[in-house]
Amino acid sequence: MQLKNKAVRSVQWASLSQVVKQLVQFGALTVLAVILAPGDFGLLSMALVVTGMVDLFKDFGTRVAIIQKKDATDRFLSSIFWVNAGIGSLAAGVLILIAPWIASVYNEPRLTPILQILALNFPISGIGVSLKTYLEKSIAFGTIGIVEAGSTILGAITAIVLAFMGYGVWSLVVQSLVATTSVTLLSWIFSTWRPSLTFHWPEIRGVLGYSLNYTGYTILNYIARNVDYFLIGRYLGQDALGYYTLAYRIMVYPIQNISGIINKVMFPVLSKVQDDNRLISKAYLQIAATVSLVTFPLMLGVMVLSDPFVKVVLGEKWLPVITLLVILAPVGLLQSINSTVGAIFLIKDRTEALLKWGIFSAAIVIGAFTYGLQYGIEGMAWAYLATSIVLFIPSLAIPMRFIDLPVNKVLRATLKPLLGGLLMLGILVAIRSFIPASFDANTLVFAGLVLTGILIYAGYTWTFNRTSVLQIRELISASHKKNASPSPS
Repeated sequence: MQLKNKAVRSVQWASLSQVVKQLVQFGALTVLAVILAPGDFGLLSMALVVTGMVDLFKDFGTRVAIIQKKDATDRFLSSIFWVNAGIGSLAAGVLILIAPWIASVYNEPRLTPILQILALNFPISGIGVSLKTYLEKSIAFGTIGIVEAGSTILGAITAIVLAFMGYGVWSLVVQSLVATTSVTLLSWIFSTWRPSLTFHWPEIRGVLGYSLNYTGYTILNYIARNVDYFLIGRYLGQDALGYYTLAYRIMVYPIQNISGIINKVMFPVLSKVQDDNRLISKAYLQIAATVSLVTFPLMLGVMVLSDPFVKVVLGEKWLPVITLLVILAPVGLLQSINSTVGAIFLIKDRTEALLKWGIFSAAIVIGAFTYGLQYGIEGMAWAYLATSIVLFIPSLAIPMRFIDLPVNKVLRATLKPLLGGLLMLGILVAIRSFIPASFDANTLVFAGLVLTGILIYAGYTWTFNRTSVLQIRELISASHKKNASPSPS
């Protein structure tokens, strides 16, 4: 019960932090979308494909090793700190040198200085990663929330000010630098641990297999998740990439807000009971039910209201995003569930199986995107949806074996939210069929549709899925009781 209460409080803090972060990021994105051109977002996306790949090597999987390791000594933590600091500096130097070549691959010379400035993120984050990970291992999510929300706010303010001053894509570049620097400084200020002048190779060697398998998976997963960005930027141009990027960002907001929060807390908390499959299975079923309760209606709502959303919130210049949102919304629904299973591999020390899954899934995704490219950005979105459907069940079945949990139990845990979301979608489609096309860009009509969707889903949930809501409320209430008695669970 003590661990459960700590987990719930961690989710509460992480949720508050994520709400603040996403509100700030969404608000900033909306403002920046009005000020900046689609090509500015496209240029940054080209750069982020490269920097994101380099970023995979900044800790070689040592972050997850710190959290999973039961006896993380000061010597172990300090050794990893110096490895990460060195890797970050090396990564920056390499990227600065190869930036002109990367720009030539994209046939976009403006990328060279952008990549060279973004390279400064690596030594800065290399210093901060161990400090922030120590806070995660300590389940200090209140402090982590301050660090993450504070850095997001500072970055957003900087970007908006620079955009208004006419700095274009550089406002987005500086936003990244400010956010990274803020995370490192705040982590250093709030962390109770400090690295010592100690480096012990056997400490690193002891977690090398675990870490390298995880790093191999993250590389493959990154390639699979960004090959669409690369192909669109290389062959369809920066404007097309700008449309696709914005649609993708809107699609992943629920995943970041809900699945990301729970996944962040799930790994360090369940690592402390990593040998108890019954407890992990019970926790995961509640996680799947909670995630689907929120993300399913959000994604289906985006799907049915993409047209008025784009016209009211983003403006006429973003009209190509409408169709992309309709296609990508089901992708977000599926990924909100399977994005939580990676923690099971890590908790159960099965990163070798995670790496094998990464090889298989990456091959399918890359093949699908290569085929979809001939049909433009909509073809890429359809390819994304097709692979998400094909890989969904296998992505659940493999890790569930490690905790003795049948996949059908996971699917049953998400069934009622799915039915409620589909009911909401059907009613909203029917209502929209009676609304004249001239009212698509009407703010009041859009707000009315959103409110109607919320009321429909809330009414369904309270009628047919009340137990899940009450369980969540009871769990939250129990976490506030200082002297709760032990539970048989």
